[in-house]
Amino acid sequence: MELDYTYADANEAHAIALAKNILKGITLPNIYFAGKINGRSVLVQERLPGVTLGVAWPYISQAQKQSFKQQARELLVQLHAVQPDGRCPHRSHIVQDPNILSNGRINPLEADNHVLQCQNRPRYYFLMHNDMTQSNIIVHNGKITGLIDWGMAGFLG
Repeated sequence: MELDYTYADANEAHAIALAKNILKGITLPNIYFAGKINGRSVLVQERLPGVTLGVAWPYISQAQKQSFKQQARELLVQLHAVQPDGRCPHRSHIVQDPNILSNGRINPLEADNHVLQCQNRPRYYFLMHNDMTQSNIIVHNGKITGLIDWGMAGFLG
């Protein structure tokens, strides 16, 4: 089955636009194109300078590793301050994918968890990148300078 990334691409573009207003001192990629070419979803975005934290990790000192961990925590605190605008009072992506449970973007175990957690119950939700791994954190000269791959971002808790 071919995956349809229309909603993931739209979610990524909207999440980046939202996060650019929040995150201080780091760069998020500019989106040059989000749409379809020959019937396939295409997202073209800027390449950020630096390397991923995963590439740098084996070559940096313990002190640098601790510094990157602290910087990542500070980014999470900034994101944590952003709450949904009230249009969607439950756990959700920024751009909702009405077919997320059937279009192959999440596996069956994730689908079961998604259904359980998406029930409309009072809870505190905030903006999360939702895929903040070493491969999505861009570093340069001892600093986190960028954050990429916002396709799974949403208001989660």
